[in-house]
Amino acid sequence: MAIASMGNLSQGQRHGLKAFAIASLLSMGLHSCGNPIEAKSGLLDKLEQLEFVPTGEVNSRTLLQAGYFAGTTVSLLVDRFEATRSDLARAGFQSPAERGWAGIEGWDGGSLNETGAWPACMDFVEAQAYAAASGMRLPTTSEWIYIAAGRLGHRYPWGHTWQKSVANTMGLGLDRPLPVGTFEGGRGPFGTYDQIGNLWEWTRDWVPGLGDPFGAGAGLPAAGEESPYVSALGGSFSSRQRPLFWDAEAPLSFNALTLTRTHQSQEVGARCVAEAREYLLQVGGDLGDSPSSARRLRAIGARWYSTGEGDAMALLESLAHLDRKTMGFQFLLEGARQ
Repeated sequence: MAIASMGNLSQGQRHGLKAFAIASLLSMGLHSCGNPIEAKSGLLDKLEQLEFVPTGEVNSRTLLQAGYFAGTTVSLLVDRFEATRSDLARAGFQSPAERGWAGIEGWDGGSLNETGAWPACMDFVEAQAYAAASGMRLPTTSEWIYIAAGRLGHRYPWGHTWQKSVANTMGLGLDRPLPVGTFEGGRGPFGTYDQIGNLWEWTRDWVPGLGDPFGAGAGLPAAGEESPYVSALGGSFSSRQRPLFWDAEAPLSFNALTLTRTHQSQEVGARCVAEAREYLLQVGGDLGDSPSSARRLRAIGARWYSTGEGDAMALLESLAHLDRKTMGFQFLLEGARQ
């Protein structure tokens, strides 16, 4: 079919063709003010690796002793996986050997320094620095336990019963870590992997647990004083598979290690969290408005709604209303509403 030139069209036809062209551009995610903008390099990759954790707490009436709060009063974004060696390399951090970890034996003849999806070992100071470089922080023990156990208070991230082949613990006999996310059946209630096994994970504070050399608070600083000790939770490839917590005997105990802040081990890594609202406000201007960014952000919004539901919807509606010019917030909200 022949296309008439603009000169052969009536004024009404020219207006109609112009309106059609603008509508077509907008439908493709293009804006009359300029070319579409891609999200800042790596940002969408990062968001796709974050799970949304709504406010709430472990049901203390049935599974935890009264008086202990395991939960969060603000919505969180949490790393789906333990920090990997590639994550550290992208953030500009050196390998364990380059960081002066002399005497730490590598896995498989030196694979300690390999990158990729292998979990990264680090001490507490390094973990804090990595979290800050990622715009995040280490979780508190209360947050970590809630993320792993959920509101129903699962004894294990996957449920209430022991299972052999859903976590990299001593029972598998591998005696080494595995790439993060290997065990689909071991996912927690908010979509996180490896919160039991693979590597112990640093938290910001201390909680009584397995291997605690001080007992239930014995030898720790008085109230108000900063403790020199912090806890790593969840177990590693060389530990037995244990529940997240148990309360058969007082005091309530957790699958945790009490460690000093300078403790170095190839069995301890990290998982980061951030307050969802604060984090999204920091990155909102870099989310982009291109068609590819829009598709990915809608998918992220839909996934966050699947775990956060009302909390996720309320947050994204608030951000979209607060900043109508940031299309990334609009795309996230559209995904949550799907």
